[in-house]
Amino acid sequence: MSDPRAFTCPDYASDAFSDERKTFTDLGLTDGQAIAGLQATWKKANDLAILKWDNDVDAERAAAEAITLERLEAAALAEKLKEQDRIDAEKEDMRKHKSKYAVVHADLHIPDTEDHLVSPAIATKLKKWEYIPLYHFTNEGLDSTNYNPSAECNNIGKLIRNDDGSIEWLDVASAKSTSHVKQDKDLSINDFCVATPRFIQAMVDASWPEDRVDMFLQFWNNLQRHKWRGSRREVETRALLLYQHIERQKWHTRANSANPTTKLYSLAKIDEKILADCKLQVEADMRDELFQRGEVERVRLKI
Repeated sequence: MSDPRAFTCPDYASDAFSDERKTFTDLGLTDGQAIAGLQATWKKANDLAILKWDNDVDAERAAAEAITLERLEAAALAEKLKEQDRIDAEKEDMRKHKSKYAVVHADLHIPDTEDHLVSPAIATKLKKWEYIPLYHFTNEGLDSTNYNPSAECNNIGKLIRNDDGSIEWLDVASAKSTSHVKQDKDLSINDFCVATPRFIQAMVDASWPEDRVDMFLQFWNNLQRHKWRGSRREVETRALLLYQHIERQKWHTRANSANPTTKLYSLAKIDEKILADCKLQVEADMRDELFQRGEVERVRLKI
C-alpha cells in the first residue's frame, strides 16, 4: 500500500469518465458541475485514505518503539541482575573469606597492641549474639584457648547445623567441656575490667547491633564507675560481679526468646535495689564459705 498523498485526481473531463458525468447531467447538472462533483468526491475519499494512512503509520511507529523500549528494558534488567549476582557473589565470598578483602594501608605501621583470638566455638556464639561468659576474654581465658590459626587445618572437628539451616565446621578441641570456665560472678574485679573492653571490641567485630553494643558499653562502664568498684570490702566488689552475672544472663534469656515486636529493656542503668539484694546474697555466701573453712572468728567480724 502506498501513501495516498502520491495519488492524483483523475481527469473527469476526459471521455473515459463520460458515463460518470452522465449520471450527474441526467439529474439536471451541467457538465462542469458534474466534473466538480466527481473531483470533490474523489478528494474526500483521498483525504480519508490519507488520515487512515497516517494513523496506521503512527500505530506501527508506536508499536516499533514499544518493542525497542521493551528490549532495552529487558537488556537493562538483565544487566542489573547480572551486576546484582556479581555483588551477591562478592558479598558471599567476603563473608566466607574476610581476610581476602582486608585492605593494606601504607600509612599504618605495626601495632603496639596484641590481637585477642577466641576459640572458633566462642566466635560462632559471637556471630549469633549469644550469651558468653566474660572469662573467655580474660587473660586466663584467652591463654587457655591455645588456638593456633595456622594449625586449624589439622584440627579434628565435626559439622554442626545452625538455627538458620546453614552447616558449619566446629573444632572438637574448641567444643570440649567448659567445666574450667569461671562464671562471671567468680571473676576478680580486675579480670572483669580487663575482659569487658575486649568483649565490646569482639561485639563490634561480630557486627552486633549498635544499640546492643552501646547498652553493654554503658552497663559495664556504670558498674566500673560505681562507688563499690574501689571498695576495700570484698563483699561490695563481689556484689557488683554477681549483679552483672545475674542481670546479663536474664537479659540474654529474654533476648533469645524475643521477636521483632518485643521491646527489650536496657541494662545501662544500675538498679540499686537489686544490687543491694546481691550484696546480701554475697554476704550469706561468704559466711557459708567461712563456716565451711572453720574460720568462725572471721564470721563474727563484719565482712
